[in-house]
Amino acid sequence: MKATATAVSVVSATPLPSATTAAATATSVAAVIGPTAPPPPGYPKDQPWPPVAPTRVVRTPVEMTPTPDTTGAGGAVPPPPAVVQTVSNDAARFIGAFRLVFPSSIGLTGKSQLRVAKLNQAENTPVAFEANFPLDVSTVTGVQLVALLPSPDGQQLIAETASHVASEFSLINTNSRVLQTLNPVAKPGELLVSPIRFLGWATDSQRIIVQNNDEDESKSFALINLVDQKSQIIEYPVSASGLTRVAAMAYSPDGSQFADLLLQPDTFTLELALRPAQNVNLTDRKVIKQLPNVASVVERSLQWSADNKKVAWVMNTQTATKYQLSSQQTELWVADVTTGDAKRVAVLGRGVSYNHAPLWTLGSKELIAVVVENVVDQRDVANNIKRFAIDGTAVKNLTDFKSTRISNLTWTRDNRNLAFSVLKEGSLVGEIWFTDFEGVSKQKLVSATPPNAPFVWLP
Repeated sequence: MKATATAVSVVSATPLPSATTAAATATSVAAVIGPTAPPPPGYPKDQPWPPVAPTRVVRTPVEMTPTPDTTGAGGAVPPPPAVVQTVSNDAARFIGAFRLVFPSSIGLTGKSQLRVAKLNQAENTPVAFEANFPLDVSTVTGVQLVALLPSPDGQQLIAETASHVASEFSLINTNSRVLQTLNPVAKPGELLVSPIRFLGWATDSQRIIVQNNDEDESKSFALINLVDQKSQIIEYPVSASGLTRVAAMAYSPDGSQFADLLLQPDTFTLELALRPAQNVNLTDRKVIKQLPNVASVVERSLQWSADNKKVAWVMNTQTATKYQLSSQQTELWVADVTTGDAKRVAVLGRGVSYNHAPLWTLGSKELIAVVVENVVDQRDVANNIKRFAIDGTAVKNLTDFKSTRISNLTWTRDNRNLAFSVLKEGSLVGEIWFTDFEGVSKQKLVSATPPNAPFVWLP
């Protein structure tokens, strides 16, 4: 089947929440297998069968409507509002001259500003604040910031927000601060549906991968060009029950290859596949590895090594004969994309809902990941950062926190330090810390963030 091109505009929308992605993949189960067919082996007994499909969201196509320019007369950027300094001047001197974007809580209002701190290492002004990004996040209205996902060049930023009814993906120009809400537009005569997942950026920083709530799930994944506003369908196979559950996608650093992880819901088999980066047809997709007993893959955890030779990901496997969280084991895996050889590098947690992506070191021989060390009521309450040699020869502890939750692990822009969110047990206030590659120097960089707050580094 040939890829089709459809016009895309960027408009306001109310997509389905990310938490409903698994249910969204079951849109047409009843129609395909019939309501009286038995569930697949190991299907959770406490879940309805067939799975309940979410209501499709239908919108009327409209033109691109960016947020109005509020920079003031002549385009001058106004000074940020007066708030308490939350970035440590001393810690900022150890970080390169980059911009840090993070949410900062505002008193008792429950509102958060998406602040932009410029770390310039100058002795007199190590931290300077720029105008805030125009994203409204408030605990009062129940809108939470889920993720900040920058383009490879740092010129654009996807912000994922979620409420109890919807998730929304906003595109922010990091220079002009114009905010737009993503929503692909259907061809004339077709229904317009909203994206329910953002899977990643292409290496050219001009294209993004999203999943739409399409009844034909094999055609619900789209590669959208933000420059010419065209989209291409990325074709995928359909399982025996009519489902297509693509767990993760990622481009190689050199932009030549495209990897994906597809989970077969009928058999709980995970397959790793490759195709040339510019090819979206199903005939170009080559499966290089299949793994059994896989329950799920951590969102956006598929990561390429810097040498373009390996991929790593985090997945949840089952250690019992039936699916249940208490018997779930979270594992870090790596595969050679040339040979298809794959192996488990580490166990990162047991009996817990895990949502952390791994990081490669520049030498492509080690992986860095969050390890869950204590679980209470299926929730991680104590974890730390460890570095693993992919050949299994060494493990290095980089942090030694007690009763502390770590999240949003990322490299700083120059790959010299590791930054991460910290939430101490019993606290309602989050922090952002960083450590060097050896875990010797650990410092708090930002205080007074919302719990588990995402952040991002920009040029």
